[in-house]
Amino acid sequence: MEKELVFPITVKHRGFKAKIYKRCSHTGKFRVTWYAEGKRRFRRCATVTEAKSIAIAALREISRGQAAAAAFSIQQHPPRS
Repeated sequence: MEKELVFPITVKHRGFKAKIYKRCSHTGKFRVTWYAEGKRRFRRCATVTEAKSIAIAALREISRGQAAAAAFSIQQHPPRS
C-alpha cells in the first residue's frame, strides 16, 4: 500500500526552503517554488521525484551563494563542459 502524499511538500537544505505543490488541474504538473535574489521562482515538473531533485538543486546553488544561477530557467543555463 502506497502512502498518500500531503501537499505542499517542503524541501529544506541548509536553512533554505522550497515547496512542491500538487498537480495543477490545467497542466497536470507539479509546481516547485523557492526564493532567489528576493524573488519567487518556480518550475513545473511531471513527477514528484523530478520536482524534489529540481528543488534540491536550486537550494544547493543558493546555499553556495549562487542565487543568480538558481534564478535562471532551465533554458538559460549555460551548457556544461
